[in-house]
Amino acid sequence: MVPSVWVADPTLLDNAQIAARCWGWLSHEEQARADRYFRSTDRQTYIAAHALLRAALSAVTGQTPATLEISAEPKGRPRLTGPKAVVGHPASNAGSISLSHTGGQVGAAVSAGGPIGIDVERLDRLAADPIDFARRHFHPLEHTALSQRPGPANAISEQAITIWCLKEAYAKAIGLGLRLSTRETAFICHGDIAKAAQLPASAPSHDWQFQHTRLSSGHMLAIAHTGAAPPVVVQDGTRLLTRSAAS
Repeated sequence: MVPSVWVADPTLLDNAQIAARCWGWLSHEEQARADRYFRSTDRQTYIAAHALLRAALSAVTGQTPATLEISAEPKGRPRLTGPKAVVGHPASNAGSISLSHTGGQVGAAVSAGGPIGIDVERLDRLAADPIDFARRHFHPLEHTALSQRPGPANAISEQAITIWCLKEAYAKAIGLGLRLSTRETAFICHGDIAKAAQLPASAPSHDWQFQHTRLSSGHMLAIAHTGAAPPVVVQDGTRLLTRSAAS
């Protein structure tokens, strides 16, 4: 089964009705974490991401978003737990869920067939010198590839952000997140598909699939998953949230 991935603009929650409904979907723990954010935009983005994940799970399990029990593994990866986490439901047993949020965009992913991780980043995020950034943070193979890449500086910067997103998506998929050094992995991009040139020897061995998509919002989205080879279709999570909010 091909995984499902949704993205949405967190400013959807500027609508008071949608914001109230999304807030009501969150667990007490999620609400408490949201209230720790000092900036209102960061709080809104957090709520939107976690609400989108719940709406996505609701769409594939038939359960209401608020009744889903989602917990965090010791290293932070979200997982569907409780009585709804039964055989055949995404995120339980062999399945997996993932979410990501950054300024202006949130994403959620559900896979019934194995690990999945996503990451979304703003394309204007990287420092002015992407080659130096790659030298300090990337695998030597990636630094060399970026150094030899022809084209304007903004194209090289976008390539660097793409590689960063792929690293983050893979780290989330294997449940390590920020605990996995960005120098331990190396990716080579071909169009919207990427290949892993180097993965940690200690990491789980799977038939990994990697892809990346430039969103119209000015963000890069990367997906790391196992199983089905066809590219994952990124869906409009805004429509999912508004439809759920109206139900």
